[in-house]
Amino acid sequence: MAKISAGALLITLGTLLTISVSLACGTSGQPTVDPIVNPSPTPSRTEDVKFTIGNLTDKTGASANAIAVINQALDDIVEYFNEENLIPGVHLNVISYDGMLDPGQDVTGYEWLLAKGADIIYTSVPTSPVTLNSRVNKDKVVLFTPSIPLRELSPPGYVFDLGNVPEHDAFTLLKWIAANDWDYQTNGPARIGGAGWTDSYNVEFQNAMKKYAQAHPEQFDFIGGFATEFGFLWKSEIEALKDADYVFPPSVPTSFIEQYRDAGNDAKFICAETQAAFTDLIDDARLWEEIDGALFIRASRWWNETGPMIDFTNRILDETHSASRAQEIRNMGSGYLSLGTSLYTMLEIIRQAAETVGPDNLNSQAIYDSAQLYSFTADGLPLLDFTETKRYLMNYRLVYRADATEEDLVPISENWLPVVVEP
Repeated sequence: MAKISAGALLITLGTLLTISVSLACGTSGQPTVDPIVNPSPTPSRTEDVKFTIGNLTDKTGASANAIAVINQALDDIVEYFNEENLIPGVHLNVISYDGMLDPGQDVTGYEWLLAKGADIIYTSVPTSPVTLNSRVNKDKVVLFTPSIPLRELSPPGYVFDLGNVPEHDAFTLLKWIAANDWDYQTNGPARIGGAGWTDSYNVEFQNAMKKYAQAHPEQFDFIGGFATEFGFLWKSEIEALKDADYVFPPSVPTSFIEQYRDAGNDAKFICAETQAAFTDLIDDARLWEEIDGALFIRASRWWNETGPMIDFTNRILDETHSASRAQEIRNMGSGYLSLGTSLYTMLEIIRQAAETVGPDNLNSQAIYDSAQLYSFTADGLPLLDFTETKRYLMNYRLVYRADATEEDLVPISENWLPVVVEP
């Protein structure tokens, strides 16, 4: 090792001392703490940052029974994330506003939730995301919803669809029917139609049926679609649809199904997630024989199947509720299944945003940025994703059949079906 002279050592020490003094003094000459040389200890967090999900819901309106189980799923998965500390440094909170399924309450409820501290909005009420679309884009507040008409997602903004798009459901189901359930080459085009209320899902599903039939007249003949204000008497609609081969019933299907069969009509019912949310009413009304053979287009696996997300949903349900309550929730239909798909996705997007920007910087804009990067692969397929331009989450569907013997839905499509996005 080379020897260092005493003079050189003194010069070196003097230089280091000069550097140390200059780093330890401010412009006034008073000692300061340099953040690089002497970093301050990270202050311990006394409590987690609270991040609030504003739930614009229906607790007392016509859809309250069906939405109640979705609210339960939201509470359960938020509790699970908090208890397991899945978003370190963040405590999730849910506040709710009862809009009573009244579109006139959408803006009031949205503003109330923001005033109470909501960072983002979630709503499972069909009309609310349509009403609020332009407002959340202006305010730059992320809104998650399980269903919205496709036209509302273009241009891409702050509304993210976590569930089914009615147009995609209709196009995908009709394509499957033409290939697997109706021999149009022998029987000619199947006569199709629908009836329901003026909610956006029903209207857009019927419009999509009509578009698909017009694009494929050799396969389908659209004989009529009907949307009425909320009610349970369907005499004129049933008369118009009496000769149909396939009928799309209202979201709460029981009264229509019973009246349609009582009138002597035998069309096969075609359904989606909306009708699957009311299988308990099918039980109560003892209508399994009347709905036997009905086809359901869905975007997640049913209670009687296995897979990563349905297994997760069943586990959370069984761990959170008594055996009798868990079975009651399963009997109610598809509502709680949102936990393992749409609600999990929403919370995972929040988790990824917190990991990226840190808990203290977690806000709606961070969620917006995180959402556009989200993807989920299962069964070897890109089942779920958002992008900078794509605001619907689910890329595949499954087809189920109502089975009167099982009094349940059973899967009949062998594989996941890619979503049909154009007629």
